[in-house]
Amino acid sequence: MNISPGLRQKMNVDFFTYSYVPISIKKLWLDSVSYVIQSGNFIGGSYVTKFEKEFADLCKSNYAVGVSNGFDGLEIALRALGIGHGDTVVVPAHTFIATWNAVLAVGASPLGVDVGNDAQIDVLQFQEIALRRKISCVIPVHMHGHMSDMVELAKICRNLNIPIIEDASQSHFAERDGKIAGTTGDISVFSLYPTKNLGALGDAGVIITNQMNLATKARKLANYGSENNDKYHHNEIGYNKRLDAVQAAILRVNLDFINEWNSIRKNLARIYVDCCEELKISYLKGREGSVWHHFCIKASNRDAVQAFLLGQGIGTDIHYPFLAADEVEQFAGLKRGKYPIAKELSNSLLSLPISQFHDQEMITYVCKILKKARSQHIL
Repeated sequence: MNISPGLRQKMNVDFFTYSYVPISIKKLWLDSVSYVIQSGNFIGGSYVTKFEKEFADLCKSNYAVGVSNGFDGLEIALRALGIGHGDTVVVPAHTFIATWNAVLAVGASPLGVDVGNDAQIDVLQFQEIALRRKISCVIPVHMHGHMSDMVELAKICRNLNIPIIEDASQSHFAERDGKIAGTTGDISVFSLYPTKNLGALGDAGVIITNQMNLATKARKLANYGSENNDKYHHNEIGYNKRLDAVQAAILRVNLDFINEWNSIRKNLARIYVDCCEELKISYLKGREGSVWHHFCIKASNRDAVQAFLLGQGIGTDIHYPFLAADEVEQFAGLKRGKYPIAKELSNSLLSLPISQFHDQEMITYVCKILKKARSQHIL
């Protein structure tokens, strides 16, 4: 880790802020919104269909369906597979609560499974559960910009005839074992929340699948249950969970930059990795194809470390301070599970600033402060 001698002694580094976005990008966003306003078509239309095709093509998937947000995408994906009352869906304990809540929203029962030290679903533990009882579906969540072991999980699920919904909301275009996030499961969901690697300027999401029947069903469910060729003909319950044209236009702009933006995140992550290796700071390791949505260090005294960094002008976040499994099992009255590794992660992970809009000087400054915290035995 080489600290530049010209690095400012004190600077502020927000965890995430749109004030770091280049003016040139903001102008493209403004232009794209202006085009939508001029078109007068705010629901559906060419901006949505073009984004869907471009996103599907980049994922190497047959179909994409724009939706209102990641949670709605998960609910639609579950319903498209026919998951509902009486079904059991396996969900990793370490994830954002939306994954668990989506299972409840369709009337199914979420069943927690622990994660490995990489924060991804424990595939072997899932296999043990699936061999003992009937599982209707599994939702692996690609956490922090890294990917779950989809090759092994898919092998297990094929043998047991269990459909897979990939929650790829934190790993846009990550890769592992030659697989792109979202392309192994029967149907997959991406949140496009503003802070994601590929984000909108509001709530948005997208579903991808290689199966025409699932794509047709998902589109129908997201648009009031209407027939694709007749919006006033309905033969089942539907919902209003569509992607709007303004967000689609902005997403098309951002899609042009996603490969460059993911490369920036990878380069910034390398600075952090070098720093952590030099200072012997424990951190959540990635792989060659990781896209580093978060860079997480592990600290047994996380609150003290977070307070120290804040005092030096550095914003951080915790993903997540409470286990979704614990919270949902408690308020939904479900049988409580044991998730030792997920629990340890929830007590120790601290996310450092990283995004396509941060620069190397900012990340190097964070490393400088980490070194200071280390020298003072705070970290």
